[in-house]
Amino acid sequence: LRMAAFLCGVAFWLHTCGCMWFAIGDVEAGWVEQLGIQEAPFLNRYFVAMHWSVTQLQGNSELGPGENLAERAYAVIATFVSVVILAVFESKLTTVMHSLSEIRNKRAQQMRDMCAFLNQHGISAELSLRVRKCAEVAQTARQNNGGIETHEILKMLPVELRRLVVEESV
Repeated sequence: LRMAAFLCGVAFWLHTCGCMWFAIGDVEAGWVEQLGIQEAPFLNRYFVAMHWSVTQLQGNSELGPGENLAERAYAVIATFVSVVILAVFESKLTTVMHSLSEIRNKRAQQMRDMCAFLNQHGISAELSLRVRKCAEVAQTARQNNGGIETHEILKMLPVELRRLVVEESV
């Protein structure tokens, strides 16, 4: 959800940046006149400006600022802000990927702990299979991604399975 909100912010920045780029370049001897698109359809002009705005995220464009000082100054500022936005985006994306990897690793560790618990207490293969299947379902449904302690393993089982595990482990 946060990533979606951030992407909407990036889209807003690109739209605003493109519109401002067009406004600054739509003067005598500006880039709009140099390209000869003053009379082009609105969508054509909009997407030329948006193309420039999007390419600023990577730092280059075949559409450079013209001789106008305002165009050059705006291009420098827009490029700088776009590079910062791209860096923040990459950082957020890396953080999300790392978090997903940690969640996957925690789930795998929980299942290893469950298997070790069942083996240590001599639980039968049939009951172990039922416990593991139930644990997988509980693990998937769990909203809390915190670690699982050995004493918590039994808590996530239904009462019937918990009773059978306790009976077999004695």
